[in-house]
Amino acid sequence: MTVDQHRVLDFVVHDPSEDAVLLVMVEAREWGDSGHLLPDLQEKFNTYLGYARDGQLDRDYPAMAGKPVHIELRCSQPPGDRELEFLRIVAAKHLEPAGIHFRWKLIGDKAEFIQ
Repeated sequence: MTVDQHRVLDFVVHDPSEDAVLLVMVEAREWGDSGHLLPDLQEKFNTYLGYARDGQLDRDYPAMAGKPVHIELRCSQPPGDRELEFLRIVAAKHLEPAGIHFRWKLIGDKAEFIQ
């Protein structure tokens, strides 16, 4: 899976440890040095944010309505400096004001990185 599938939610799961909804996006491609994946990442975030804020999440999963929402980016390698700056901006300007938490982690790694 990759974030270039802009209109697809990769995974929607319940995180029982936090009693929260976890919206997971997956990026298996290499980030590279040029920031070429940033437009895809932005479109994917727009889809996820709209899904959570516009009520579609509650309509699709009524048992999860009212639970905290976390967006998690799972990637095959750590994001580069450009991607990390983009993630910081998205979290601060769009996700946090909407009450949505964000974190990223490497695929197969237990450590989480919170923006």
